[in-house]
Amino acid sequence: MITVRIPKWPKNYPNVHIRTVFVIANDVDMTNIIDTITLDINKDDNIENAKSNHIVPVGKVYYATFIRYFVSEDEVDSDDPLVMDSGVVGPFPIYPSNNLDNENIKPDSIIEFPSIYVNDDINDSEITTLTITTSKPRLSGPGHHKYTHWLITDENDAVIYRDLYSENKTELVIDKDNIPFSGISEIKIMASHVNSYKHESPFGILKLSVE
Repeated sequence: MITVRIPKWPKNYPNVHIRTVFVIANDVDMTNIIDTITLDINKDDNIENAKSNHIVPVGKVYYATFIRYFVSEDEVDSDDPLVMDSGVVGPFPIYPSNNLDNENIKPDSIIEFPSIYVNDDINDSEITTLTITTSKPRLSGPGHHKYTHWLITDENDAVIYRDLYSENKTELVIDKDNIPFSGISEIKIMASHVNSYKHESPFGILKLSVE
């Protein structure tokens, strides 16, 4: 039997840990999955041991990843809470007759999606730039805000501007001539905060009409 053990999520963090999903595969690319284990975490019992009935054959190495899921404290009892996740952590090796060692696991973090603001009138022809800002990063766990992904799409979700792993972390100024507005009636501005472990928040989204 394979037992995957990971560090417990601290209970004094602002978000409540509700679930962890483990995936076990027999290849490092996690393409040949042999087991998926979901642990629903009781708020009073933060157990983090996942057990699989599979056995790692002698001479083979299996691999595991996990994702933690969270809700904010004020939505714990909601029927439709906003669920956030840590992103995929791993893969980590599992050797025959051994458990996954706690100290080998890179710490995971939860990053809330940012709010997005535009400081300029996108339809004002006299304004030549578009200034986009995000809310301050809201992170729990280790790591710090290091990058931001910026995307702009049209109404059909076709990407018309991108700046990934940008060091412009909370403000981006774009020359409007670099955005192909012709024939577009609406744009979606999206931003994702990325921490120093390259864990990404869900994208915050702002929709704007184009005249």
